[in-house]
Amino acid sequence: MRRHTLFAALCLALLCLTVGCGSSAPKNSGEGSAAAVQETQQEELWFSYAGGSGRVKLALREVREINGRTEAEIVFSSSHYTKAVVGGETFLPESGAEDGSGAQSGPAGSAGTTSFWIPAVPGQETDVTATTTAMSEPHDIDYRIFIGTREEAERFSDHVSREGDLSALGEQISATPSGASSSSSGEETPLTPPEIPGLTYEGEMPLEYAEQFAVFRYQGGCSVLAIRNSGEYLVVPEGEETPENLPEGLEVLHQPLQHIYNAATASMSFFSVLGAMDRVAFASMKRDSWKIDAPKEAYDAGTLLYGGKYSAPDYELLLKNGCDLALESSMICYAPKVREKLQDLGIPVLVDRESYEPDVFGRVEWIKMYGVLLGREDEAQAFFEEQKEILTRLSGQADTGRSAAFFAVRPNGAVSARASADLVPDMMKKAGGHYVFDDLKGDGSTHTAELTMEQFYAGAKDADFLVYNAAIEAPLQSTADLLKLNPPFGDFKAVRGGQVYEVDDSWLQSSASLGSMLWDFHLMFAGGDPEEFTFLKKLE
Repeated sequence: MRRHTLFAALCLALLCLTVGCGSSAPKNSGEGSAAAVQETQQEELWFSYAGGSGRVKLALREVREINGRTEAEIVFSSSHYTKAVVGGETFLPESGAEDGSGAQSGPAGSAGTTSFWIPAVPGQETDVTATTTAMSEPHDIDYRIFIGTREEAERFSDHVSREGDLSALGEQISATPSGASSSSSGEETPLTPPEIPGLTYEGEMPLEYAEQFAVFRYQGGCSVLAIRNSGEYLVVPEGEETPENLPEGLEVLHQPLQHIYNAATASMSFFSVLGAMDRVAFASMKRDSWKIDAPKEAYDAGTLLYGGKYSAPDYELLLKNGCDLALESSMICYAPKVREKLQDLGIPVLVDRESYEPDVFGRVEWIKMYGVLLGREDEAQAFFEEQKEILTRLSGQADTGRSAAFFAVRPNGAVSARASADLVPDMMKKAGGHYVFDDLKGDGSTHTAELTMEQFYAGAKDADFLVYNAAIEAPLQSTADLLKLNPPFGDFKAVRGGQVYEVDDSWLQSSASLGSMLWDFHLMFAGGDPEEFTFLKKLE
């Protein structure tokens, strides 16, 4: 889906959550925010952002090279912004407004906007603090912007979504900086056991669904965790000596790991179900940004500290408290200097790629990787078998023939629906139903697609069930709330039949238990007891 005006291309997904992400929610309320990515007909250069409160939209108008530095012109849909600060450097609004007020003419001739030229390196996240005078006194609003390839912008959007920030993935923009890279992450590397002098290779851990990691066993209890496109990690049991003459690039993890910095949000659920929250000493999200209970309880107990966001960790705090592993999501690829700094300080960096698994049980099976890492393999295997039992219960179940839509309504009135190739439609199929959209393409990814209300109405009006995604928009309290968002929902078959459901906002942070969400879908399609739901609830 293409947009020919900049603001029409904006705001494809406004995540109206009360928490933040990418570390934590912006502390300031007031004007600000959304996340969007816009589309270009030139090279694959995408723009995405997060932060603020949802009232002001950001757009990327142009990218340029000047004095050896890449700069981006960022447009705010408000005339009240007086300055922007990036890396301690202050930038004033562009001049030229006809009324002399400082308001700029925005994209497509929009009035009442402000634009700034700020440094922004393609492929890297940029923190921006912008000052607005729209309230009773000046307020600083924090934003995170990202310019890069389609795949990079998708990962940025997915990452901040998981962490509870305002985020989205939209369309590209017609701006390409000189020399900007449009390459993707590259070909997948084969996962093969490395040759380690002094260690005899014994075999590979059998995996049933996961494709993004492998575990190789060596004599003496050592294991190598090989993570696709990320690295290889030698896990050395407590009391054992580290082998000499290790292959280049093989990072060593000495057990027990007891002071982990976790910047891979969804992985926290693995620590929780393994009873290993005491191993996580630092997190990249603050307490109130979490949607699952375990990290909140750890913060309250004083066993978990805020260690700074992934792109700006508190190095002094980590070193002072003996951090022995930095667990990162693939977003660390956009902060290579941070990864290098951590490694220079003697802190190994392990990159989690669980979110790249195409199958729900592939994601759940990452618990086996964490079982090896934490020395809790038996517990990991037992939990995985419990989740896999859901497939056994579903085997032989007849297709119900019923359909469902999985969506959320954006503040701009558009509808964000999961693309047909996404994990959620696949879960619905496994659960005995089917996703109402057979061939819905994502907006530059396989995760989400933005539809007009008219398009969503045409495709989902006769769906048997509507499932509202409260992980990216404010939760609904009743079906009446859905009608307030847009009265035409009253014509939908699911609304008339009282079959409107909502998925809990914790599901994106609950990778270990996603099999339970699959069972929820089965109960919904088969008319099971709503009291058995884990993530779903029925709206009255």
